[in-house]
Amino acid sequence: MSRVLLVRSPALLSRQHQVGYGWSQMNFSGHASADDLMGAFREQNIEVGRKENQIRRFFNIQQGDLLVVPVNRAILLARATGQKSFSLDVHYGENRVGAEFLRNPDGSLKRVPRDDLSNALETRLKIRMAIAPLDEFSDELERLYTTLEKGGHSSISSHYEALNNDLVAEAKSELLKRIQKGGTYLASGGEGFERLVMELLELEGYSVHRPSKRHYAGIADGKRH
Repeated sequence: MSRVLLVRSPALLSRQHQVGYGWSQMNFSGHASADDLMGAFREQNIEVGRKENQIRRFFNIQQGDLLVVPVNRAILLARATGQKSFSLDVHYGENRVGAEFLRNPDGSLKRVPRDDLSNALETRLKIRMAIAPLDEFSDELERLYTTLEKGGHSSISSHYEALNNDLVAEAKSELLKRIQKGGTYLASGGEGFERLVMELLELEGYSVHRPSKRHYAGIADGKRH
């Protein structure tokens, strides 16, 4: 059965299909088991303190585990591939595991606002651990992952916000096409277009005033001198 883990990983690695943990002194991928790895820490006199359980959790990430990566005011969700690697090019992310993150159609990472999570889960994400179990929230997170994977949204509000954005974008595109082809019912002489621009600006929250042509004599009426 797959596990669910919180992994505080450098954001850069998510774009490389990976999650990472620190411990630059030790290459986790060079060890066959967590016990073998911990033995190497002891042999090299590297003190791990109370972080042994976190090291073991990260080392034992398996293919199919659901990973939750916190980012600013949101989380990212990924399925672990289980492929271990090591590199020194990203600080606090030297030891790595492959992860396939949920992405939007344009390739960008799908961000789940923390406000869309249950209060209990949102509170748990504040835990001061780099690697922590979230199995008690597996039902919520697995359901969320499945919904997003199928193109759904993390909440009703997110759904309607996305739907509204799509409709606005479609309306703008259609309006532009009609204007370019002259297929609108705007008043002639430029007045109709002026009023359209004013209405669009007002919808964006601007206060708009249209001065009379006499106010800009020789300019507003389009005459040349």
